[in-house]
Parts: sequence; structure tokens; C-alpha cells
Amino acid sequence: MAGNRPMIRSVLAHTIEIAQVNFLPMALLAFVSMTPFLSFVWRENFMTLLSLVEYKTVVCLFTAISWAATTLLFYGAISGAHGQRLGFRDCAVKGVRFALPIVLPVFILGFGIGATFGINPLAGIAVTIAFSLTAITLAVERCGILRAVRRLRTNMIEQPVLVSGTILAISGCALGHDAAVDLYGDLYIFVLGRIWHELVRLTSPFVAVLLPCAQVALYVAIRRHKDGVEIKQSLPLPT
Repeated sequence: MAGNRPMIRSVLAHTIEIAQVNFLPMALLAFVSMTPFLSFVWRENFMTLLSLVEYKTVVCLFTAISWAATTLLFYGAISGAHGQRLGFRDCAVKGVRFALPIVLPVFILGFGIGATFGINPLAGIAVTIAFSLTAITLAVERCGILRAVRRLRTNMIEQPVLVSGTILAISGCALGHDAAVDLYGDLYIFVLGRIWHELVRLTSPFVAVLLPCAQVALYVAIRRHKDGVEIKQSLPLPT
């Protein structure tokens, strides 16, 4: 029997509950996985990179890498949803093992989304939201990419406000920043642009942890509403 329609507020509250359980090991794992690319957060380094590689290529690669890196945090997020605390070693080793079968398809999906950003940043944001639950569906159900996309299409048709509202609440500042850079170029020429850039940089560690937790919370909420199953059935604890 299906449950009550989930609300954005309740999903965000569940997201925070999940993140609190394993926040430190997940944040450290996110930092380690993205370490080779952190230097490009600084404006000077990023502008140097753009002088060597076309901007659209940079966007595609960075988007693909960030999507693939997010899959490494799913084990910590799912464990957190079950209230199971992890040390960094378990979060990292088991997280990599859990994510290994889906890293490549998620990387390819992220590259395609990055390409959409390169064509039109607003379309890129829309596609990011539309495919936001593909990775967690692949991770939990161990299905093919086409089945995950079909399930996602159904979820977006039934719960568009829930999914888009939750994702934008977590990562809307960063997505908007990326779109603004693509539309207007170097934001550092504006005072508000500098503030915006620093805000994105400072909040990125929290977003890196909250986003996979939000995907888990959304998956659980949608399965509970649609199929009437609780977390133990919809989201088995990985072994």
C-alpha cells in the first residue's frame, strides 16, 4: 500500500539525519577523491586551465568526475540511512567496492550532462535535475542504465516538484554559479560574483556530502510513497 505523498521539507530533514551519521568520513572521502582537481577551484588556476583546454571540454570532464566521485559516497549515505556509523577505512574501502560496478556508466552520464551545460547552461541544470536519481537507482537496484532511466522518468513525472526542489535546495547555489559563469564569463569582475564564488567554494564540502544523502532520502521517500515499502526493503544495507 502506497504511503502519503512526501514533502520537500521532510526529505531535507531526512537528508540531514543521514548526513549526520557519517559526515566526517564521507567528507574526508569526498576530499580525497577530488584532491587532484581542488587546485582548479582557485580562479588563477582555473583561468590557466581554460587557456589550455576549451571551456566546454573542461565542463564535461569536471561534471563527469564529480558525478563519478559522488558514487563513492553512496555506501556511507546508505549506511547512515540505517543508522550505522562507519570509520573512514570502511567508508572508503567499502564505498569504492560498492560503487565500482556503476562508476563508468555514471561517468559517461555525467559527461553527457556536462555537454548539455556546454550547449545551454539552463538546459544543463534541467538535465542535471532530471537525471539526479539515476546513479542511486543504479547503485541500489543493480540494473542497467536504460531501466534506471525509465524508472527515473516515471519518478520525475509523478514527483517533479519533490525531486527538483530537493536537488536545488542542496546544490542550487553551485548549479546557478556554473550557469552564470557560462552565460556571463568571469564573475570576478563583479563584487557579488566574487562573493558568490567564495560561497560556492566554502560550501562545497557540505554539498559533496549532502547531495548523495539527499539522493538516498529521495529514493526512500519515492519508494515508500509509490510501492509502500519501508527502508529495509527499498534500501538494503550493503554487505
